Amino acid sequence: MHNARIIAVLALTATTTPLLAGPITPPAGAVTSTGKTTDQIEPRAIINAQNTPGDANNTFIISQPGSYYLTGDITGESGKNGIRITANDVTIDLNGFTVRGMPAAGDGIVTASADGLNLKNGRITDWGGSGVFNNGKNCTYTDLIASNNTNFGLTAGDNSIITRCTTDSNLVGISPLNRSRVSNCVARDNTDGGIEAGRNSIISGCIAEGNATGFNVSFNSLIKSCSARGNTLDGFQLSSRSTIVDSSATDNAGTGVFLFTDSLVQNCKIVGNDTAGIRVQSGCTIRDNHLTENRVDGANSTPAILLSSGDNLVEGNQLVFNNVGIRATGASNTGNIIIGNAFRAHTNAFELSSGSHVIGTTITPPLTQGFTGNSTANSGFGTIDPWGNIIF
Repeated sequence: MHNARIIAVLALTATTTPLLAGPITPPAGAVTSTGKTTDQIEPRAIINAQNTPGDANNTFIISQPGSYYLTGDITGESGKNGIRITANDVTIDLNGFTVRGMPAAGDGIVTASADGLNLKNGRITDWGGSGVFNNGKNCTYTDLIASNNTNFGLTAGDNSIITRCTTDSNLVGISPLNRSRVSNCVARDNTDGGIEAGRNSIISGCIAEGNATGFNVSFNSLIKSCSARGNTLDGFQLSSRSTIVDSSATDNAGTGVFLFTDSLVQNCKIVGNDTAGIRVQSGCTIRDNHLTENRVDGANSTPAILLSSGDNLVEGNQLVFNNVGIRATGASNTGNIIIGNAFRAHTNAFELSSGSHVIGTTITPPLTQGFTGNSTANSGFGTIDPWGNIIF
């Protein structure tokens, strides 16, 4: 009974309590939108004549930091650059479109050394100068194609990062300055160099084919997991105190890998290069590489490994079907250490100067059927020297 009274009181209270709402009288003044502006939805500027007007030498000029993008292709004009950037910290999304030039035009994208340029997602092609010409620092290029430009494909300044870019049929494909990183890029059919980089740079996961020189890096640099093939000069050139590992040099008309002083080449596959497989100056280490058929057909002068100067370590390499295995000639070419290598089917395994070298015991094991346990007479190596060079 009490419960029934309580329910009845609550129901009455609910029917008599007024329902409150906000004011329905509009505020004074003009009615304005409460939605977002276009700049709030897309906080970037379109590259066009209104937002980025050009001048007599440039179709467009970006003069303020910020983010910009394309909504269509850009067509170059005779005597003009495509886009000039005069500010630092600019991001340009090409949005899948092409910045297309002509032989009488200048550079596709050019800067007055703009730092912090972030450029991505499009093609720069057919310019009378370079595709992208920029010496600014701390730049990032991603997913670009630079092709058929008279000079450089892509350039950048110190501390730059270039990723997943392709360059073909330029003078030089990719060329950042010092302390830069180039990864997962392709440089093809560039008339001078494929991929170049300044000192203390890292090149990884890249391919250079059909260029003059495939890769060329300055002092203290690292090349890792790269491939140079079918270049008309050298596959790889590395300045002093540099390293190349886990890479391949195949069918280059010059030397497969050319190292200057105090450098390392390790765990690389060097096949079918005409001038030499690996060539080094002094103080280098050549270790655990596989060198095959580095020779000119019909000639006996091509060495798998050419030691141009002394004091090098050559260790643990496999050399198969080259004309000459290891060559070190000249009276001053001394002090090389040559140990633990294996030679198969060479005209000459060694061509060494008369100077002093440290060479592991030369081992020439007979080829027999009795391998198991070396049970057949004369089937063993004939020595227990762990530093021996095996010739068979």
